[in-house]
Amino acid sequence: MFLQNLFSVKAAAACRKPILLFPQSFGPVINPLATRMLKRLLENPNVLKIYAREPTSRTFLQQLLDRPAAQKTELCPDLAFLLAKDYSPGQKSWPLDLPKPVLVLTARRWNFPDVKSRRDRRQMQHRYLSALEEASLEFHRKWKGSIAIVPQARGPGFFEDDRNDSQDIWRRLRRLIPAPSLLYLDLPPVMSPLDMVDIFSRADLILATRFHSAILGLTLGIPVISIAYQAKSRSSLDWLELDDWSLDMAETSGEKIVRLMERIFAERDHLRKKIKSRTAWAQSTIEARLGTFLENFHEARRAG
Repeated sequence: MFLQNLFSVKAAAACRKPILLFPQSFGPVINPLATRMLKRLLENPNVLKIYAREPTSRTFLQQLLDRPAAQKTELCPDLAFLLAKDYSPGQKSWPLDLPKPVLVLTARRWNFPDVKSRRDRRQMQHRYLSALEEASLEFHRKWKGSIAIVPQARGPGFFEDDRNDSQDIWRRLRRLIPAPSLLYLDLPPVMSPLDMVDIFSRADLILATRFHSAILGLTLGIPVISIAYQAKSRSSLDWLELDDWSLDMAETSGEKIVRLMERIFAERDHLRKKIKSRTAWAQSTIEARLGTFLENFHEARRAG
C-alpha cells in the first residue's frame, strides 16, 4: 500500500504536475529505505503543499524533511468531516431496526508492529476483541441497549478486511444477547461513504476502532469512543479537544470502555454540544485552508 501511494505521487512529479497532498497521516515509517523514498518524494519541487490531518503527522514530516519542504506542511482536518454536510436522509436507507439505545461497533485486525513476539501479538488482538465483547455485553445489560456490528472496511486484502473479526465478536455475543438486540450488518464490498453516514446516523453511541467511524459519528453529533490502534487517532481527537474519549488499543479493557460509556450517558447533553462545536470548527478549518490554497494557486496560474 505504501508503494502504491508513493507511485501515484511519483508519476505526477515525473510529469511535472503540481501536487497538493490532501489531509492524511504520515508515518510511522519503520523501513529506512521507505523513509528515504518518502523524504525524496516530498522534497520534490512539484509538491506544492502537504496537509497533515493531525499534529503527530506534521511533527513526523517536520523532522523528516529539509527546511524548505517542511515549510510546505500545514495541519488540516480529515476531509471526512465534510461528508455529513452533504448527507440527505432521502437516499437509500440501511435498516437498523433495533431497540434503543443503539451501540454501533467497528472492529479491525491489527498486528501491533511494536511487539516482536507473534504469540504476544495474537494475545493482544484477543484481549482487544474480548474488551469489545465485554463492553458490548455490559451496554446491553446496563442500558438495555442493542449492538450493531458494522464491518466498515472490507478490503483490499485480508488485513484491511474487518469482516472476520466483526463476525467473531458477533458469534460470541449471540450466545449472550437476544437476537432482536444484536445485528451483524452484512455490507456489500463497495458502497458510498454516504451509506456509512446513514448507518452511523442511527446510533446513540459509536465504539469505533476504524477512525473514520469516529469521524463520521462526530460529524453527526454522536458521542464516540475511539479505540486508537495508532497515534494518529489519539492525536486527531486531541487536536479536536475530545481526547478524553479515546483509549489505546494495546491498553484497553472492557472495564475502561464501560467507564467511558457511563461518563457519556451522564454528560450526554454537554458532550453533544461540544462535539457539534468542534466538528463545526473542523469543517470551517478545512474550507478555509484548502480554499485559500486553491484560490492562491488559481490566481498564480492566471497571472503566470
